[in-house]
Amino acid sequence: MDSKYNLRKALAAGGVTIAALGSVLLGGAGAAQAAASITITPGTYSAGQTVTVNFSGFPANAQVGVTICKAPVTTGTNECAKFGTPQYIFPVNADASGAGSAQLVTVATLETQTVGSADCTVAGTCVFSVGTVDGSALASAPVTFTAATPTPTPTPTPTPTATATASPSPSPAPTPTSPAGCVRGTPSLTVTPTIVSLSRGSSAMVVLTLRNADAITCGSSTFSWSVVASPVVAGFTSTTPAAVTVAAGSSQTVTATISALSTVPIGTRVTFTYRATRSASPTTTSASVVASK
Repeated sequence: MDSKYNLRKALAAGGVTIAALGSVLLGGAGAAQAAASITITPGTYSAGQTVTVNFSGFPANAQVGVTICKAPVTTGTNECAKFGTPQYIFPVNADASGAGSAQLVTVATLETQTVGSADCTVAGTCVFSVGTVDGSALASAPVTFTAATPTPTPTPTPTPTATATASPSPSPAPTPTSPAGCVRGTPSLTVTPTIVSLSRGSSAMVVLTLRNADAITCGSSTFSWSVVASPVVAGFTSTTPAAVTVAAGSSQTVTATISALSTVPIGTRVTFTYRATRSASPTTTSASVVASK
């Protein structure tokens, strides 16, 4: 049965299933609207780095898929990353102007849904892609990693013959301070979903939404992440999001993947607590997911 029909049927029924999400069609190049476009932030990045895909020119309030694909993108999602990985985010809702954003984690080797793997370190092999469910709009941008800079060979330094003197103690690193007029708020963190049920040897993705409640005068803040499992069960794990910078008064969304190996006993329950810590005027906020197998 046509994968588009399955997705529409699932959405109309009021619930999106994993199977339906995996069949989202990004559309063919001929279906793309001329105005649809995407940009990648930051402009330079390396494999394994979290980037923000910003899109615009899509239909108002449309649901889109944001992913990394093997070029060229034709129709369907055969050439694209597997659903549930940090390289495929769906659904992402465009705003009333047809714009929005989502975060992806870049990879050197992309595992596609049906056409094997792709070496994204080779220029022109992989693309970032954003497309509507019905295939009416599509935009792509090439995956271009920063070239590695060779480490220079150090020149040997002659050993000094002068009498050694005691070195002064190093000064402690300065503690980050707040700008003048900055009023720090308490950041907040939510996670969706809060309960995850896994089958044998499967994984599931959770979405973490972090809000920076600082006053505008404080500017952007960088948050680092940590994950604590309780109890600790071998083979029952979660990925840790990369550090993220959030503008004052704004929110940022990242993802994490919870996995359970087939060796994990059925009936096991683990609570994963995700913590985001602000670097300036350090403050930590947290949210938890209960995962069971």
